[in-house]
Amino acid sequence: MKVLSWNCRGLGSTCKEEAMTDLVSLHQPDILLIQETKMEEDAFLQVTSKFWEKRGKAAISSRGASGGIGTLWDEKKFEAVDIKYSSCWILTLLRQKDTNTLVRIFNIYAPNSYAEKKVCWRLLREEKSNLQGNVILAGDLNVTLSQEEKRGGTLVRDPIRETVDEIILDWDLMDVKPSSGKYTWNNKRIGPGHIAARLDRFLVQDTFLLLGLNLSSKILPFGGSNHKPVLLEMANDKNLGPIPFRFNPLWARQPKFLKIVVNTWSLPVTESPSYIWEEKLRRLKRALKSWAKSIPSPTLKKSLAVDALEKHQTSMEEKIVAQKDIDIEAILQSNLHTACRLESD
Repeated sequence: MKVLSWNCRGLGSTCKEEAMTDLVSLHQPDILLIQETKMEEDAFLQVTSKFWEKRGKAAISSRGASGGIGTLWDEKKFEAVDIKYSSCWILTLLRQKDTNTLVRIFNIYAPNSYAEKKVCWRLLREEKSNLQGNVILAGDLNVTLSQEEKRGGTLVRDPIRETVDEIILDWDLMDVKPSSGKYTWNNKRIGPGHIAARLDRFLVQDTFLLLGLNLSSKILPFGGSNHKPVLLEMANDKNLGPIPFRFNPLWARQPKFLKIVVNTWSLPVTESPSYIWEEKLRRLKRALKSWAKSIPSPTLKKSLAVDALEKHQTSMEEKIVAQKDIDIEAILQSNLHTACRLESD
């Protein structure tokens, strides 16, 4: 199961819609959690049809020019059992169809002001009596849980941290540390004024470990917002064997494709008709796999663009950020978007 969370800082423009399309295409999540849509519920649900074809949707409207939350899921894999809304979170109870497992996901957008944060976490805390395991708290929690999770600015302890720490202990939650990346948000400033923090995360109940699942998260290289997306993966620890051959339809557009198919298929094979058919397919598979390594593909370009952006954004976490770094980041983000558009075309 793959759960992707992103504070997109508004989804009401074509460039943001395309950014969300790129993100979904890159990571193929089963569940998508979006914060700060800055849209009315109906408008958001209508816009999601451009990047989410898996149908399951729930949303709450923004309050003026801020807020707005959307939870999307793959209806082929999950059935929505119950949905509950508050001003700053959506609680979705999903049943995973292949395992019959119930999963409870809070998609949270915590406000900036302390008074509103307090209300947000109090309302969430009151839900404990209604929960029976397999809980995930995710989204923009707008709080750091240690000094190491913030760089720059004042290091004053957020008073709401104590409340969040108590919920983590009381609900048996684990903070799934990202395997790559340190900070999920930054203020886009340069020099000494640059501030970065880990405000977005997944807090996962330890009951998932009893299901034999391995949990991992990653802060993703991306653009379009001052928040980075975060990906949670929950997988069974199983050896699935060799990766099966998969035909790429883009190969058919290459000038040499048809020649390789004809030449390989025309090679003589003797034995029974069924053996001839299977052997020709095996030979063609080997020929196409070998040939595919030598051609430039949109998928390869996309992977290279992701790697380049990730490398640069990681380096920015370790040094004083200059205007040149911001400019290079913008170019690499544009390159990734172009690579995603190329593949979709």
